[in-house]
Amino acid sequence: MIKAVAFDLIGTLVKIEEKEEEALKNLYEVLKKHGFKKDFSTFKMFYEETALNYLKIRKETEREIHNKVWLKEALIKLGFDKASEEQILEEGIKAYFKPYIESAKIPKEVYDTLSLLKQNYKLGLISNFTNPATVYEILKKGDLLKFFNSIVISGEIGWRKPNPILFLKLAASLNLSVKEIVFVGDDPNYDVKGAKAAGMIAILITSGEAKLNNKYYEVNDNIKADYEVKTISELINLLKVIA
Repeated sequence: MIKAVAFDLIGTLVKIEEKEEEALKNLYEVLKKHGFKKDFSTFKMFYEETALNYLKIRKETEREIHNKVWLKEALIKLGFDKASEEQILEEGIKAYFKPYIESAKIPKEVYDTLSLLKQNYKLGLISNFTNPATVYEILKKGDLLKFFNSIVISGEIGWRKPNPILFLKLAASLNLSVKEIVFVGDDPNYDVKGAKAAGMIAILITSGEAKLNNKYYEVNDNIKADYEVKTISELINLLKVIA
């Protein structure tokens, strides 16, 4: 019997606009304020090169690494004498994520569906996000925190989807077996693969935004969800069938 429904965040529940250029400029302005002298184009080149290297490591190892790590490494390469100052790194990362938080939108059908599901199921959230504070800011902005009995963020536990550790941690925190939980996400490589590896039923939302982000999305026809829906509102009737 299904007793809980868990979700991915970005692309599944929350829509976020591409804001990389604005985010990097925000970060750069913080660094300039603290004495960073390199021009923006040079900073951007070093930052993106370092970030992509860490993206590869994160995907290969399924370990989560905070943005501060590759920001610090990029700044050291650029010879910034304050590259190791935690306060500057924290301030910069907060500025970086600000436009993403501001762009976050929660469709009405998400709010309505969570409200209905909450009446009969425990709800959980598993998010691949390096900076946990940003996740909580997005949830607060959308008034979504109240729905979730448990929240698991990769940046808090050091592992990323599709590693089953995140899914098992969620199940333990809900005091349920994995067989009693369905997981809903928009990315086969992270959401479906991870949920099935942990033993959960995996539901793929095909209208999600994972495929729009080419840095993360990879087509893999070998990963099949147990069920597919086009929109989150279809979950209500599907869960009646699964149960």
